[in-house]
Amino acid sequence: LGAAGALAANVSLYAKMPYDPVKDFAPVSNVAFVPFFLIAHPSLPANNLQELVALASAKPGQLMLGYGGNGTAMHLSGELFKLMAKVQLVNVPYKGSGPAAVDTVAGQLPLAMVDVASAIAQVKAGRLKALAVTSRTRVSAAPDVPTFAESGLPDYEATGWFGVVMPAGT
Repeated sequence: LGAAGALAANVSLYAKMPYDPVKDFAPVSNVAFVPFFLIAHPSLPANNLQELVALASAKPGQLMLGYGGNGTAMHLSGELFKLMAKVQLVNVPYKGSGPAAVDTVAGQLPLAMVDVASAIAQVKAGRLKALAVTSRTRVSAAPDVPTFAESGLPDYEATGWFGVVMPAGT
């Protein structure tokens, strides 16, 4: 079982890999697609994506964006957002969504791109704001959270995925 980072993105991000996902593995099946929330600490003076873009544009390079590890789908989803919205945010890699969400709840991080499961309870409790979801459609667990596309970036869509692979030639 592998994720998008290990099976697709890392070959473009790292000069040397201990395996070649195309040559060493044979795909079997997709298992899941995982949307992400762009979350914010409640003190951040932006309550939606458009307000965040305006704030980040006014303060280039001053807001930090945490995510669950370099080369992960969360990282690349954040990079896509920064590129499309033309904003400069400081990357803060974490060892997983959970720690990034915890530091956002604690106010040590203003923003994070995390999987929905890592943040949904804190969003529902009001300890985090979910500014947007990365999938093409809203998620049923949080139907009031708009998509990036609905929030002013019409061509934005990014999800992580997990797939089953076997050794090549199987």
